[in-house]
Formats: sequence, C-alpha cells, structure tokens
Amino acid sequence: MNELRAQRAALSEQAAAAAQRADQLRGELTALQHAHAEERRTLQAHVEHVENRCAETVDRAREENKALAARIKQLERERGDALLHWERFKEESIQARIALERAATRELARADLLDAQLKRLVVPQRDAKSRSAQASATEARASKTASPRPATPPRRPRRAASTP
Repeated sequence: MNELRAQRAALSEQAAAAAQRADQLRGELTALQHAHAEERRTLQAHVEHVENRCAETVDRAREENKALAARIKQLERERGDALLHWERFKEESIQARIALERAATRELARADLLDAQLKRLVVPQRDAKSRSAQASATEARASKTASPRPATPPRRPRRAASTP
C-alpha cells in the first residue's frame, strides 16, 4: 500500500504541477489573446488609415483627371480657334501679297512709261543746248571780228508733244 500511496502522492504532485502548468498556460494564452486583440486593433486601424489615404488619393486623381480633361478640351478649342485664325491670316497674307505684286507691277510699268517720256524730253533739250552753244560760239567769233551788235536773246527749246 505504501507503494500505492507513493504513486498516489506522485500523481497528486503531477496533477498539481499539471494544474499549475495549465493555469500558467491559461495566463499566457490570455496574455497572447490580449496581445493578439491589440495587434488586430492596431492592424485594423492601420488598414483603415491606408484605405482612407488610398481613397483620398483616388478622389484627388479623379478630380485632377476631370480638371485635365477640361483643360484638354479648352486647349483643343483654343487650338481650333488658332488654326482658324492662322488660316484666315494666311489667306489674307496671300491676298495682300498678290495685291502688292499687282501694285508693284503697275508702278514698274508707270516708271517705265515715265522713263520713256523723260528720255524723249531730255534728247530735244540736249539738241537745243548744243545748238545754243554753237550759236554762242559763232557770236563770240563774230563779235571779235565785227562791230558790236545788240545781244539777241537765246532761243527757247521746242517742247516735245506729251503722250498720255
């Protein structure tokens, strides 16, 4: 019986140690559960924060996208207006160049006509001047050898007929 008592005492000690170990493990389990719950709350808060930040980023990107789309439409309108203005300006420039070329052609033709008229007027005047110079030279020779005569006025050059 002693043996049974010794076994019983050993088993009681083992049961007490097991109960103590179970209490210790329950305490550790409770601490781990509390730590796990705290970590879960912390991670949940972090996930919510990240989700909120992502939602804000997505909202901001959508707003920027809307603003950029509106800006693109505005720039496309401005580009279209600028192209129309450029086309009008180009056409007006071409028309102005053509008009200036025509005016230049008319002025060159007028200058040629005036040049021809001037040449016709200058040639008779040169002939008149050379005749006047010859007459003056003849008079000078005659005055040296002859008696003094009254001076005759120089001849006026004949006018050439003007052409329109």
